[in-house]
Amino acid sequence: HLPVIARFTLVPVSAEGGPAGAAALAVAPNPVRSEATARFTLAAPAEVRVDVLDALGRRVVRQSRTLGAGEHALPLDTSALSPGVYVVRLEADGAVSTRTFVRVR
Repeated sequence: HLPVIARFTLVPVSAEGGPAGAAALAVAPNPVRSEATARFTLAAPAEVRVDVLDALGRRVVRQSRTLGAGEHALPLDTSALSPGVYVVRLEADGAVSTRTFVRVR
């Protein structure tokens, strides 16, 4: 199977009513065996939080850091996760984007 890469752009609205920036999120490979990569683009420097949530909405992985504008790739160690469906949630500069992935044996 070929990995599925989904990309989209969120454009949050700032307090002034204009675009506050953009974030695009992709998770590959999907399905994943032990490690996935969350790839995203930031329009401006931002505090970034990436969470992995299980099917019940419990956070099982969290990464936080300040990153500059541009493309980024964060490895997500999924080796300790049980097989199932998970959600990657990216929050940056007030924008939130999510992607699902499947963890297989």
